[in-house]
Amino acid sequence: MKIFFRVFTLFSSLFAVGCLPVSMPPKANLKPLWTAPIASNNQPYVINGKVLVLGFHAGKPEEADRLYAFDASSGRQLWASEMTFARWSHSRVGHDFCVQGVVGPYVYVLDEAKDLRALDLETGRVTNEIKADTAVDDPFQVRMIAAGVVYFVNSQYQLTALRLESGKTEWQTRTSLIPKKTKIDSDGDTVQKIRVEGNHVVVVSIRFITKGTKSETCGTVEGFDLKTGKSLWAYQTKNSGSITELTFGQGNAYVQATETRSIPENPGGTVTFGVNTLIALDLETGKQKWQLIPGGNVIQAEDKQVWVFVSTSDEKHKQVTCHMGVDPATGKELWRRNVEETGTLENQMLWRAAGESSINLEKEYNGDRRGSKMPPGSFIPNNVRNSWVAGFDPLTGKMKWNSEQLQATDMSAASLAGGMLYVTTLAEMKEGKSGLWAYQLPGPKQD
Repeated sequence: MKIFFRVFTLFSSLFAVGCLPVSMPPKANLKPLWTAPIASNNQPYVINGKVLVLGFHAGKPEEADRLYAFDASSGRQLWASEMTFARWSHSRVGHDFCVQGVVGPYVYVLDEAKDLRALDLETGRVTNEIKADTAVDDPFQVRMIAAGVVYFVNSQYQLTALRLESGKTEWQTRTSLIPKKTKIDSDGDTVQKIRVEGNHVVVVSIRFITKGTKSETCGTVEGFDLKTGKSLWAYQTKNSGSITELTFGQGNAYVQATETRSIPENPGGTVTFGVNTLIALDLETGKQKWQLIPGGNVIQAEDKQVWVFVSTSDEKHKQVTCHMGVDPATGKELWRRNVEETGTLENQMLWRAAGESSINLEKEYNGDRRGSKMPPGSFIPNNVRNSWVAGFDPLTGKMKWNSEQLQATDMSAASLAGGMLYVTTLAEMKEGKSGLWAYQLPGPKQD
């Protein structure tokens, strides 16, 4: 499996232009500033000069998962939580959504029952001063914490704003996930994302609609007033479109939707496929400003252009993979560069992880693996073994910076903050390297 950087999720492979074989990176010119022996496949969470990561001590897979805090600059361990966390898989760390957010002196996490709990950010101890942990009725497990309030959709499809310190509900309002006169069916709909931007709470959801023998998927984006919960607008995709990404910039909400298309196919049939579309909605009104087909994921929204990564079929079922600059006011394409994959834009460089996939492990496969032991030479698909951090020129795709090979079975999405890049690895083979890695990001490198 190829692992991608995401900023909120970006969630990587090599570019088509100027690329190198993934199994043969050049000599390392990017050295870690510090490392910590915590085995994990969870994305680090960086806040207030601290790096929080869920995992266990490398070489000790029998340990329970705990939340660890490190000084972001030096790597000094600050604390390890007394609370342990559930494992969602026999061989992996708990889950990527342990840390829900930080408000004041508290970091909010999900416990083993997936309830919201508060830990002291300075000590890692559970605090009983927060009353919201037992008040959250959230069957979708999708929450947004901002300014001391947790936003979630409850089992009655009401968007709820709950004050964390008191556990009191500030407001509730019914979402358009289910029409008002429709009987609620919890098996047929789901909440995908909740985001706070300016004076708005934006909810992305998916509805599964059945009409006779036909069914379709519809993505819905709805904007609410942050203070009152009043529904301000709602937008629904067409052509069975499901929504996969949501970003903001220049007063717009950028939505990536995957819409279903069909074209004739000889002899006498049709072929159905998905086309990614980028839609710009006015954040105040919810009205569509423009639509880009084929579209993709917004890497970065700037005043004069929106960086977009496109990897999809076009309307004629031809593959398009490129970086694109788009005018934020009109959606007009400004430039295009053919590339294979993408990363996180920082210091005029694209940063991401890279590595081989699906190889036969010839050595001992019993390092930080949990569960049953595996004999030497066992083949486990979807692993990444020779993985590393790399920085690329965003216009040419040429690799300028790369770390040493980390030999990890799993590598997390990266977190970038304060000119640093943080990533975790988990190596299930004894010759691999599990850990938390911190890199100081250099500026653009000249040829």
